[in-house]
Amino acid sequence: MKINKTISKEDVSVFVSHHPIFQEHVTSMRSITYTIETDPFVALIETIIGQQISIKVAGIMIKRFYQSIDLQHIHETDHETLKAVGLSNNKIKGVMQLVKIKQSDPDFFDELMHMSYQKIVSRLQPLYLIGPWTIDMVCLFSLDRPDIFSLHDYGIKQAISKLMDQPYNKALGEAFKTRFDQDGSLASLLCWDILNNK
Repeated sequence: MKINKTISKEDVSVFVSHHPIFQEHVTSMRSITYTIETDPFVALIETIIGQQISIKVAGIMIKRFYQSIDLQHIHETDHETLKAVGLSNNKIKGVMQLVKIKQSDPDFFDELMHMSYQKIVSRLQPLYLIGPWTIDMVCLFSLDRPDIFSLHDYGIKQAISKLMDQPYNKALGEAFKTRFDQDGSLASLLCWDILNNK
């Protein structure tokens, strides 16, 4: 199930006051609304579908997927049907691995809600097509963790470069990340917001 979550402009203002590096770029304080997929199994499937394509194309692909596929019966769906909605062979393999895990261990994904970040990584990273970026996106946009600042995201790297007014490199990213503790997710959302409103 998808729900919209809003961070109030007051909370954004407090965050920016504590992290003035954002002050110049967040010129008008406003609330930030984003969408949470409350089922991590669904979120992982959608994130795999959206890998290595633009947000716009990913939205089209996911919509086409749901027009043709019923998640309740996806285990009965053949390869050619999944191929017809635009999934590559690799993405089909990744999605169907998640489906098999869900069938054999129904609580596998729900248990992520109660795990530490490191335990989430240990559980998910061995899975096919589940890398650091996918794990971070699921932690932020499904598990709704407040502490996710993903240096694996290209957009966040761009925002860091813009905020620091210098080319991005790993050391710069790591130093920037240390500014945030339990509010890394809000920092991520502000970084994307800065890019979208440049």
